[in-house]
This record gives sequence, C-alpha cells and structure tokens, in this order.
Amino acid sequence: MKNKLTVHYRIKTRQSKKGENTTCILCNLAYNGNKISISTGIKIPQNAWLSACESVIYNENTKQQHQALEKFKKRVDECKLLMEENGEEMALPTLKNYIFKIEKKITFGDLREKVIAHYRTLLEQKTINIASIKQVKQYTAKFRDFLKSESKTEKDIRHINQKDANLFCEYLEKYTTLSQNTRRKNIQGMKHYFKLACKWEIIVKNPFEFCEIPKLKNSPLVFLTAQELNILQKANFHSESLNQVKDLFLFQCFTGLAYADLAKVVKGEHELLEQSEDANFKFWIKGERQKSGSSFIIPILPEALGVIQKYGGVTKLPLITNQKYNKYLKEVSELLNFKHNLTTHIGRKTFGFYALNKGASYEVVAKVLGHSTISTTQKYYAKVLDNRVSEEMSAVREKTKSTIITHITQEDKKLFSQFQNMNFPK
Repeated sequence: MKNKLTVHYRIKTRQSKKGENTTCILCNLAYNGNKISISTGIKIPQNAWLSACESVIYNENTKQQHQALEKFKKRVDECKLLMEENGEEMALPTLKNYIFKIEKKITFGDLREKVIAHYRTLLEQKTINIASIKQVKQYTAKFRDFLKSESKTEKDIRHINQKDANLFCEYLEKYTTLSQNTRRKNIQGMKHYFKLACKWEIIVKNPFEFCEIPKLKNSPLVFLTAQELNILQKANFHSESLNQVKDLFLFQCFTGLAYADLAKVVKGEHELLEQSEDANFKFWIKGERQKSGSSFIIPILPEALGVIQKYGGVTKLPLITNQKYNKYLKEVSELLNFKHNLTTHIGRKTFGFYALNKGASYEVVAKVLGHSTISTTQKYYAKVLDNRVSEEMSAVREKTKSTIITHITQEDKKLFSQFQNMNFPK
C-alpha cells in the first residue's frame, strides 16, 4: 500500500438546543491524502480527556466511557489490519461504513431470544423452574410493545438509554392496566435482562441501572373466613360444572396446593403416599413446588380425602384450565354473595389461615405450603398471629380472674378512708 491509514482521536464540545455543553469524542481518519471525521457517539465530561494519550481518564465516573472508547479503537484497528493484510484500496466513506458494520446491529428481539435460550439452559441444569421462562416472555413482551409504540422495534439495543427506560416506566403506568406490584416486577425483569447483556458484553451500560422502580405495595390478603368456608361446603349448585369447581377449590382449601401443583397432583406427577403406620393420617401428598422448587409434604385432611373419594381417586379430580377455573370461581362468589371474588390462590391462602387458627405452628405450615423460609409464612400470615395473641391472652386473663379481689370488706373501706385523710409532705 502506498499510504498507511492514520487514526487520531480528539474531542469536540457542542451546545445543545437546551443550552447545555456536551463533549463528544471524534475519530479522525487520514488515508491517501483524504481525511474524514467520525463521531464515536461517546460523550464525556470536558475535564475527562487526556489529549497526550488520546484517551478518557479512568475513574469510577468515566469507567463506562473509557471501556466504550477502547472497544471502538479495537474495532478501528481490526479494520486497519484487514486493509493491510488484503492490500485493499478503500475510500474513507466506505471505510467508515465498514468500521460500523463490523458489529452487527443487535435488536431487542435478538436479546430476548438470547435471554430465553440462557434460561432454558438453566432450566435443563435445574437451577430455575419453567415459571421463570414464562416471566421472561411476559416482561419482554411489554417492552417490545413499548418499542413498537415508539417506532423503535429495530433500534440497536446499544443505543437504548436511560431516557428510553424512563419512558418505558411511564408507558406501563399510563397505557397498561398492570397493578403497581406487577409494574415493579416488569421493570426489575428488564433491569436483569439488560444486566445480562452487560455481562455478555453486548452493551456497555445498563439503561435500567438508575431507573426508579415503583415501591412494593402491600395488598390485603384475601381468604375465606370459617363462616364462608362452611357456606361453601354446604352449597349445592344446579350446574355440574360449578359443583366440580367448588370441590376443586375445597380440595385446595384443605391441602394448600397452588393451581400449578394441583394440576401436577391430578396428572400423577406428585406422589400420593399411603402410610398405614401413621395413626393420624393415612394418606400424604409429597412433591416439589413448581414455582420455587421447594419441597412440600401434605397430610390429607378428612375434608380433602372426602373430595378424593367422591371422584374415585386423586387422578380423577375434574381438572380445568386456570382461566376457566377462575371464571367459574367468580360465578360461585356471586351466587354465594361473598365479599371478594374467589381465585385459585385464595384457596391456598385459606388453608394457611385455617391451619394456623387451628393451632398449627408456623414451621409446620411453612413445610406444608412449601415456603422456602419460615419468614415467608410469617410475612403473609401476620394477621393470624395477631388474632392468636388476642385469643391466647384472653385465655390467660380467664385463668387469672380467680386471683383478683372482687369483694371489699368493711375493714378495707375503713383503711381506705384513713389513707385518704392522711397528709403527705409536698
């Protein structure tokens, strides 16, 4: 080659429309007597540039810009080496395009596929469960809808910034019907997926790193009272479908099974054990929760056993889809005039309250429900603890009544009168 490609880096300060000064790093290329200036797209503070080294000062505040510039330099060097090896004569505008095409544009759709593939690998290794993959699909679908609304579906994710992240948060709040807690989970999910992109060196900076996440809102825990549970047990509907749904729900109320685990029991994927040596319970259900992978073991209470016997076996219970199940439960709630619409999850919560109110310990309830820690059980069922404190202290009060003086004698009255007439020094 007659002339070698020379590369230099410099900074240029410009004033934005808002009157703010921004300093951007430029790359100057010279070849065959021609020159061209390329913007790297990297913005830095004015005092963060080392002219002698043509580099960004490395500190905690400029770490990401420093890494981005080094990555850009490496890309230019690869082009330069390729030209020298092939002995190519290349016009600078063509070289510019070549530099920016070394790395293929990566859209959010590409990242989504990569994250799902990563989670499937983790699923095979049994470090996560299938619910995590479902969440990836749900959360990324919301972000994809947001990009579509902004006409940014094909935008390179390396150009997605904090402004885009903040706009996504606004989008969830204004244009979706998601609850505050669900919006919180969506944003946390996106923050984690872009964190993976940083780990895989697809992007330099996580746009969700400093994104404001909605606070966790404590929703009131809904469960059936003893009176409502009794009403449901006695209810008999004209529709066979509603009667079957009632039986399924009662089975949840007396086992604490979530819908996903109930489905596994009916499909025979959880063990139904018969323990003849146990004087208290003959049948038990043993398995692992689909949501968390935590193990559980459930003694079959007489009420739950009655449902099994009615249908001739646990695998013969009338299982329906979660969506239809909740739809029918809403109808049951309306027919029985319950304060809240029933859902499959209320059955599980009802079991927790039922067991604790009957005197079961938090340790036992945590084991039956498959909670990973006892603190989870205490967190959700703190109200039961308050009720039990009241009931048990009432019992203490009843036991101590006999020691309280209820009869005042004439001698007591005389002593009390003398005490009132005594003069005490002030």
